Formats: sequence, structure tokens, C-alpha cells
Amino acid sequence: MTTKELAEKVKLTPRSIRYYEEIGILGGISRDPYNRRRYTERDVYFLKLLKRAKNLLGLSLNEISELSSLFQSPDPTEKEVIERSIEMLKEHIKRVSAQEEQLKVSKSILVNESERLQSLLKQRDKRNR
Repeated sequence: MTTKELAEKVKLTPRSIRYYEEIGILGGISRDPYNRRRYTERDVYFLKLLKRAKNLLGLSLNEISELSSLFQSPDPTEKEVIERSIEMLKEHIKRVSAQEEQLKVSKSILVNESERLQSLLKQRDKRNR
């Protein structure tokens, strides 16, 4: 399938697909006799996986690149890919947990400030009666 067809299937731009190839995340792309890229269903699967990792899990392109390297190695074992994926997800869970704590603190500050301002407004209204 062509770059355009792949882009439509995975809902990415052709430029994004070429970029992933340029930075080594998407490798081993075959070419036809006219030197045009030709993609397979494995590429579709991989790009959909990449999108999920990036958008839903929040993995960075560096983390995705590491998984990609393992995925594209000459003879990756499923166990190796799964084990490294688990490690990366655990690391990401730690980061998300830290962000969650920061958000709780921010929310608390915002709630307190909102309550303080509401109290000031009530006091102001009482004085102006």
C-alpha cells in the first residue's frame, strides 16, 4: 500500500509517516521498482500501536523509538517486547502518579482561593447594604 493509503488507514498525515521513518521509528520499508514506499499490514498494526502509545499512554517519541527498535530487531522474542513494554509502562505510571499529586495540590489551591474570594465578595456585599 502507498503512503497515502497507509495515512488514511491509520489516520495520520503522510508527513508524519515519513517523519517516523526518518527518525527510525518506522523502519524496514520496502520500495517498488519506481522507488516509492510500499507498506504492509504489519506497518498498519505498528502505526496504530504507536498512536495508542503516544496518545493514550503518553509515551514520548524516545520511548516509542526504543520499543520500535526492539520490535524491529532481527529476531525479537515476544517475551522481550512484552517485558520492556511492562517496564516502560511502570515508569510512565510513576510519572502519571506524580502529575496526579501535583494536580491535587493545584486543585486544592484553586478551591481555597475560590472560597477566599467568595468570602470576600460576601463581606463586601454585607458592607454595601
